[in-house]
Amino acid sequence: MYKVSDDLRCTWNKDGATALDVGTGKIFFLNPTASLILNGLEQLHTKCQIIREICERYNAPSEQVRADVDELLNALERNGLVHGDGAEQTR
Repeated sequence: MYKVSDDLRCTWNKDGATALDVGTGKIFFLNPTASLILNGLEQLHTKCQIIREICERYNAPSEQVRADVDELLNALERNGLVHGDGAEQTR
């Protein structure tokens, strides 16, 4: 399961989110879908729950959504914004 970094501060708006890593001072701009993923992680949703929500909201194929979510999570993890323990839990 992924956990959002304690150093991350977000401001949400209709266009997505702006995220600040207070540890590094880096600012990240997230589109609406990326902000939905990050918001889900902040609410302690599993990756599977987030994928299901995006599929339902946008009527998108699960294979593509899973690939896109994995890509974003990898980018967030590389930048230290989230940390994964490698365990995927379903709720």
